[in-house]
Amino acid sequence: HLFSDQLFANFSLTYSRLDQESFYNLEDELVNLTLERTDSVQLQGLFKSGIEDLGLKADWQLILNPRQQFRFGLGANRRIFNPGALVVDEPFSGEDAFQNNTINTTELNAYLEGEGKLGSNWEWNAGLHGTWWYVRETGHPSLQPRISFTYKPTNRWSLSASASRMVQNLHFLRNTTVNLPTEIWVPSTDQIEPAEAWMGNLGYRYEINSAWDVKMDVYYKKMNRILAFLEGTEGFEDWEENVASGIGESYGAEWQLRKREGRLTGWISYTLSKATRQFDELNLGRGYPYRYDRRHNLQKAAIFKLSPTVHFSATWGYASGFAITL
Repeated sequence: HLFSDQLFANFSLTYSRLDQESFYNLEDELVNLTLERTDSVQLQGLFKSGIEDLGLKADWQLILNPRQQFRFGLGANRRIFNPGALVVDEPFSGEDAFQNNTINTTELNAYLEGEGKLGSNWEWNAGLHGTWWYVRETGHPSLQPRISFTYKPTNRWSLSASASRMVQNLHFLRNTTVNLPTEIWVPSTDQIEPAEAWMGNLGYRYEINSAWDVKMDVYYKKMNRILAFLEGTEGFEDWEENVASGIGESYGAEWQLRKREGRLTGWISYTLSKATRQFDELNLGRGYPYRYDRRHNLQKAAIFKLSPTVHFSATWGYASGFAITL
């Protein structure tokens, strides 16, 4: 809706539903030559994950002048979660044996953000997001601020810095006990606190000439109240009683050199990073590499324009392997 040349709004009603279900049957036989006997083991599992979301939101944008503008809004969401699984060592009838783990949640949120210019060399962007998450007669309020500045004295180079706090009421859980990766999203509850993360970033951009530019970034991310299954947990039944809450870190540096003009264009990038997790109940309380931890990541891409309608492209990548214990 257009209120004036400076103020307009959008009103939205949304609905989404995600249902995921997988069934597996694992059979193994052990032959004892001495006793001339064969033992068989059968393991079955039914994994389900479902999220239903009904939302209403209103967003406004206010343009004060060409150098400053603001956005603000309100929203409400009603979500229904159906996480869970059943793992048994004998055949079962199917869904009749599955325990119902429905969790109803309500989320109310509001935000305010703005961006603009300070003088001729500085740009800013700042915002505040507030959320109230209600589940099982328990509320989880949170405030999530963020701010960033960019210093650009010339058109050829710039410096940037940003900091933010994020709170997430959805947790990602993964279980590989039965060697079949299964994943579900679960909500914060009266027993499970929301996850929190603080993140900072510094960046540098430099335009060598009209065809070449380079950029460099360093970042650090600190995470609190992240979840992981306890060792030996099978499936997702009673998941709230079988998870550990811990901390995580992720930090690194990224470089990229890019050529954007000419018949041959492309880029080369290198990332040096580290990601760890630490839980008091896991790995004797010692930190360990996260499953997406990759110390080195080198990527190349090239595009050759043979004609205005025919292009050839090639990519190449090298990365450190994942840290895995067998």
